[in-house]
Amino acid sequence: MVVNVLRQLEEKMDNLTNLQKKTADYILKNPMEAAFSTIEQIAQTLEISTTTIVRLTLYLGYTGYTDFQHTLQEFLKSSTVPSTKMEINMIEATSKSNLMMEITQRVIKNITNTFDKLDYDQVLKVVEHIKNSRNIYVAGTRSSFGVAHNFSFNLDRLFNKCSFLDSNSGDIPEKIRRITDQDMLFIFGMSRYSKVTYKIGNLVHQKGAKVVVITDGYHSPFAKHADYLFIANRESVDFRNSMIASSLIAEIILGICTIQNQDLAKENLQASEHILKQMDIMMHDDI
Repeated sequence: MVVNVLRQLEEKMDNLTNLQKKTADYILKNPMEAAFSTIEQIAQTLEISTTTIVRLTLYLGYTGYTDFQHTLQEFLKSSTVPSTKMEINMIEATSKSNLMMEITQRVIKNITNTFDKLDYDQVLKVVEHIKNSRNIYVAGTRSSFGVAHNFSFNLDRLFNKCSFLDSNSGDIPEKIRRITDQDMLFIFGMSRYSKVTYKIGNLVHQKGAKVVVITDGYHSPFAKHADYLFIANRESVDFRNSMIASSLIAEIILGICTIQNQDLAKENLQASEHILKQMDIMMHDDI
């Protein structure tokens, strides 16, 4: 869970010494500078000792200023608009000599950390619910739209019972109206969180359908609606939420679904292929 460092400071303000209040006030008014300046730079700016700053962070429950600063950086990344998030990431990225390596390592880290948190038994239970559900719905907007739509498309190819809840289509109320406790919903969503997706999750949860959430932390508002919750790392070197880890979770679920339901998958894929040939949609090898 990402700690709201600034709120911590506000709540503790009355109990601080005068010098600590001076430090806290500076951090609250200049969070970006506090997140990326050295402790010596901040002490010089405020004309106080580094010991005063360290004592403040210890009082807040951190092991020191480095620990506090790292938490502040993570909070700013998770709660700011894309332009500010990019500014934060650029401070880190410009110090790297090989940006291609840095980007690749960030992707690998997202995948590794997400995989380490995955509960295989929970994945198998989700796959079983997919098989037994009457209908399946998938929701995801903005940065999550691509992975959500692709997941919905391929799940429907396998089971012939999946619909994507497109916030631009205008028919979401009608689709939600038909949902029962025999159905299930997948939500893909990262910070900043979509109100539309949240409301979909809330309404479907109230109807008793199983809700599977793929999001970026236990603090996510979507998590409260989840019967099954999967946490996907989303760190990038720029302004975006990386969807690589969310795609990994989708890939795992789709792969297991296919392996465990090969006959059904083959039947549905062959039926779709027959229609594709009749409509002459796909390019031929001889073109």
